Amino acid sequence: MMKNNSLQITSRKDQQQYWMNRDEPYSFVTVKEFAEAFQSFHVGCRIGDALSTPFEKSQSHPAALKTRKYGTGKMELLKACFSREWLLMKRNSFVYFFKLAQVSSVSFLSSGFFFKKLVHSIVIFLFFVLTFSSYTSLQ
Repeated sequence: MMKNNSLQITSRKDQQQYWMNRDEPYSFVTVKEFAEAFQSFHVGCRIGDALSTPFEKSQSHPAALKTRKYGTGKMELLKACFSREWLLMKRNSFVYFFKLAQVSSVSFLSSGFFFKKLVHSIVIFLFFVLTFSSYTSLQ
C-alpha cells in the first residue's frame, strides 16, 4: 500500500523537465510538500478561505442553481432520445429493410404452409423460422 508522501505529482523521471529555476539544482517534490507549499502560498490561502465559508443560496442567481433532477423536461428528453434513435435507424436503414423483407417472407411462407394442413409443414415452418432467426446472431 502506498503512503501519501510517496505519491507523485508527476513521475520522478518526468518532474525534472518542469523544474523552473535552472540555476538551482533539481530536487524531487512529493505531494505532501507540494500541498503544504500551496496552502502557505497566498493563492492557496484565498482558496482555502473561500471554501471554508458556507454557500448562501439567497445571494446567488436563481437560474444558477439546479431546481430539477434533470436540466430539461421529460418531453424534451423523449424528443432527444427519439431523434437519436431515428438517426441510428437512418444510418442502418439497409439492416431494417432486410429485416422487414425477412419477416415478410417468413410470414408469407408460414401462411402458405398452414393452408395445406400437412403435419410435415410444421417442421418446414420451424426450419425456416430457425434459419431466418439465425441471421440476427450473425450481425
